[in-house]
Amino acid sequence: MELLPRAGCVYSASGRWWWIVPPRSDSGLNWPGIAEYSVGAVLTGAPERNAAAEGPRLIHRPEGTVPYTHPLVLHIAVCAVAGVSPSWPD
Repeated sequence: MELLPRAGCVYSASGRWWWIVPPRSDSGLNWPGIAEYSVGAVLTGAPERNAAAEGPRLIHRPEGTVPYTHPLVLHIAVCAVAGVSPSWPD
């Protein structure tokens, strides 16, 4: 998360981190192999930290009301962690 100027909500489950990004954030980005982009998640209300809950648990919540991480900045950070150059479709 240190690579990001502002991180949105981040969840963790089974050793994986889940980031919330705005709808259609997959458009025009080639995510590296270490990333798995899932479409269709819905946020209903403010996320809460609940260690006892099953499934993904909230490990980071930003100040303010916007739960998203900027997708382009996240893409560049994920590419840096993966050791690959960011790429966009032609």
